[in-house]
Amino acid sequence: MPRSSFAPVALLFALLTTLLGALVGYYFFLKTPESFRAQGLFQVSQSLVLNEEKASRIVIEDFPIIIKSEGVLRGAIEFGKLTEKELFAGLDAASLIEILKQSDDLTAESAAKESGTVLIVLSYTCSDSELAADVVGSIFKSLEAWAKEEGRQFEVKPLNLPKFGSFYGPMIAPFVASGAAIGFVLGLLVAFLLLSSLYPSGDRDSSSRERLP
Repeated sequence: MPRSSFAPVALLFALLTTLLGALVGYYFFLKTPESFRAQGLFQVSQSLVLNEEKASRIVIEDFPIIIKSEGVLRGAIEFGKLTEKELFAGLDAASLIEILKQSDDLTAESAAKESGTVLIVLSYTCSDSELAADVVGSIFKSLEAWAKEEGRQFEVKPLNLPKFGSFYGPMIAPFVASGAAIGFVLGLLVAFLLLSSLYPSGDRDSSSRERLP
């Protein structure tokens, strides 16, 4: 087979493997569980301190870290009875605290900051829409109770607390596109290797020399 005939055959094979790759990507999309993200927005402000001796040394910028502290998470578990939820079945409070502390699904970020005030965006992502909102709401209640403890001069106000989590993923496009891209590249590579093994360059060179006068 002439070298010029390689390209159409390889391209056709690559198109077939592209289709196969897209189907494989779609299969993995169907097998990936849905996830939902609940986001809550609340304001933390520093109130007037009448007794400086009891004033907390915690600064307002610490709150995104405080949200993942053991005390706040333990309070959230108690407020929301989170260990009784189906997704957390079989976990005790200590185990669930460690999971939430280390999880990237629970995030707290400062959205805006003014003098003595900071806005916190609290997010939690999981496979249960209602539970995602429960976790956010429970953490807010626990943080509010924590801020009211004696010696702490902070006030926590909810600006927006979710009732349900919003659909977060997966999206079909990345799965299908990735599968198709991998299929196309592998198709071209396999086609080239197969055609090269069936029609080695040495045979083509020798046959060309035989046809020379």
